[in-house]
Amino acid sequence: MESMTGYGASSFQMDGVKFFFAIRSINSRYFEVTLNFPPEFRWFEARAESLTRKKIKRGKLDVLLEYEGDLPAESKFNEPLLNSFIDTFRKFYHKKNIQIPMDVLVHLPGIFQVNPKSWRDAGSRFEFYFARALLKMERQRKKEGRAIQSWMKQRIRYLLRLNQKIRILHDRHQKKSEKQAREKLYSIISDKKSLSTGFLRKLWIESRDEILELYQSDITEEIERLAIHLPEMLNIVEKEEEVGKKLEFYLQEVLREVNTLTSKTHAAEINRLGIAMKVEIEKLREQSRNIV
Repeated sequence: MESMTGYGASSFQMDGVKFFFAIRSINSRYFEVTLNFPPEFRWFEARAESLTRKKIKRGKLDVLLEYEGDLPAESKFNEPLLNSFIDTFRKFYHKKNIQIPMDVLVHLPGIFQVNPKSWRDAGSRFEFYFARALLKMERQRKKEGRAIQSWMKQRIRYLLRLNQKIRILHDRHQKKSEKQAREKLYSIISDKKSLSTGFLRKLWIESRDEILELYQSDITEEIERLAIHLPEMLNIVEKEEEVGKKLEFYLQEVLREVNTLTSKTHAAEINRLGIAMKVEIEKLREQSRNIV
């Protein structure tokens, strides 16, 4: 299991300039990456995104490249342009041996061309340190993922225990209700004086309502479905790598069963346990949004 939250950084120095990569990841339903590189290093953006996509399946990532120091530059003297300026001056002043002051020459536009150094030749080094930052972030995501996995297993096992308690209470409640209904019926039948046609009709109506209520409050199906879904969830959390979306689906199903269960039961203790299950499910849903 892997969390979508993580951070990784690396730095290196080259030609008197210190470079710094930082990658931050937060949860998202999809894969998103935002690259913040200085203009001089935009050439590395495509490679950085490609490396990130190979490693990260889901999450919103902010990738930053910064540097400290002055970037080296190459100065080039434009002799043809200087000669062109001198010829223009000579024509204007009609002199062949015109002397132009040096401070004028150096300030003529375009005489000195300053070209920033190209860093493309150092691409492999940039890639190495970017991969290092990416690896650190990935390790942090996996470390946090293991912690979430352990926590989730505890919560799901707790849900299994709650469901088992509900099963025991429901069986006890059903047996008690059935026993009360039988005893009531036997007491009436034993009193032969009360077995008039009108009374029997009234007895049937009352018994029918009690039987219907007993049937409508039966939560056996919900308990059985929870007993199937919860171990499946535990298996997903224990064995699969990309669990987030699948776990969200199962949690929706489990919540639906618990909602039905609490709406059908009339037993206060079962209802209390059902509410406790809802609280745990909501905790799991919140964490499932933070894992891949």
